[in-house]
Amino acid sequence: MGATVAALREHGWRLEMNGERLTAPVRVAEEPRDLGPQEVVVIAVKAPALDDVAQRIAPLLARETVVLTAMNGVPWWFFDGLGGRYEGLKLASTDPHGRIAAAIPTRHVIGSVVPRHVLDAGAGAGAAWFRPPPHHRRACGRNERAHRRAG
Repeated sequence: MGATVAALREHGWRLEMNGERLTAPVRVAEEPRDLGPQEVVVIAVKAPALDDVAQRIAPLLARETVVLTAMNGVPWWFFDGLGGRYEGLKLASTDPHGRIAAAIPTRHVIGSVVPRHVLDAGAGAGAAWFRPPPHHRRACGRNERAHRRAG
């Protein structure tokens, strides 16, 4: 079992905000097929691991699943829905064979940025900032409403 899996099992999600720590329980599995389709999937891995994660993620994705990518760098989906002359540009540097884009369609993705200066708070903890692109705001609203209903 990896350190992140162990930390999530022990502590759940942890969010430090305005000097307060918020926690929430989480169901953790090392094999996606053990969990089945999810409302929200968070991918927070280093870029070299993303291709492997993408190939294993299919059991988690349903029609309305939101995939929050918390990574640094320019992602494979960056130009999708952007419009203008770069619309649909595929980045060979981040997805050379299109395997990631095929496994995680852009319609699912809400991207975030994990800046280089983020404090590493240990396994299962960290920080990210995100602002959904215009074509993903509907999914964000749906996700926010689901979280509010769940408490």
